[in-house]
Amino acid sequence: MARCQYCPKSGQSGNNVSHSKRRTRRRWSANMQRKTVVIDGKRTKIHVCTRCIR
Repeated sequence: MARCQYCPKSGQSGNNVSHSKRRTRRRWSANMQRKTVVIDGKRTKIHVCTRCIR
């Protein structure tokens, strides 16, 4: 799972809860995008969340 390079956002974990209230672990992935940005005149690809893109 990628981590945003601008904020500490990565993913969350929790439970799937069925109708009978049985719980199983699951993960929610953050909405990460790979963006190409120009830093010091060089193009680099970074992982950023959509919140930071806005």
